Amino acid sequence: YLNSSHKFPYLIRLTPPDNLLNMVLIDVFRKFNWKNCAILTSANNYGTYGEQGLRWFLLHAFKQGWNILALEQHATPDDPRKLEVTEQLLNIKHSGARVIILF
Repeated sequence: YLNSSHKFPYLIRLTPPDNLLNMVLIDVFRKFNWKNCAILTSANNYGTYGEQGLRWFLLHAFKQGWNILALEQHATPDDPRKLEVTEQLLNIKHSGARVIILF
């Protein structure tokens, strides 16, 4: 939607699209020979928008034989001071993952 330069001629994209970020993430995994990770994602609009990118990454991770040891999602309150992710982080800790990806 926002890719329409006719509708939004002054919009400057500050972050690359999810598919480009995912390709870089795949390259980093290969570079460091990582085989396991955990994923923590938010349940807000950004997290659900990133869901497509997350699905793409999961598909490629499984094709590579990588293991997703934990996949956790957290709620995002209006007040960031009330963010509570203790349960999700404990689940990730207990999974044994040393690489954590935030979507």
